[in-house]
Amino acid sequence: MNFVLSLLHKTPFFNRFDNDSLRLLLEKCSFRRVEERGILFLQPEEVAIVVSGRLFLYSHSEDVASPCISAILNAGDIIGFDEIDNGLSNDEHSWISAPHQADIFVLSKEYLKYLWDKMKKFDNSVLVDLFQSSPSMRKMSEQSLWKLSQDLVQIKEFAPGEIICT
Repeated sequence: MNFVLSLLHKTPFFNRFDNDSLRLLLEKCSFRRVEERGILFLQPEEVAIVVSGRLFLYSHSEDVASPCISAILNAGDIIGFDEIDNGLSNDEHSWISAPHQADIFVLSKEYLKYLWDKMKKFDNSVLVDLFQSSPSMRKMSEQSLWKLSQDLVQIKEFAPGEIICT
């Protein structure tokens, strides 16, 4: 169990929670593997969190004969929860496929809502508010904004007059 917890602490989304929350999550979810070139099907009351691998969300809303990739879903991304992905993963013109084997946790929407609300109480909500007020980020999904603030942005303090090079 400790090995699984240490792996989850290195994975986006899961790394936002303490061990007790992760243990409870493991009790409430089921593991599912999406085989190479497999299609992911979820029941209406289910959501999935990518644990490893990559999934492509395709849409044929603009052209039935030529679907396009609308999203690339990586570890920590959530599928099937309209409240945070602007309905993209549940759109009637969308489907999700694995270019290579991918692993997911499947859980109830109700439990994911509980986890999402718990996560939103973290300190980085100030960053999300800042991003949402920016005209260039206003249309981003809530999931993208939280991923940006929790997993991609680093905040550092510098001394006055310090030279910053990247």
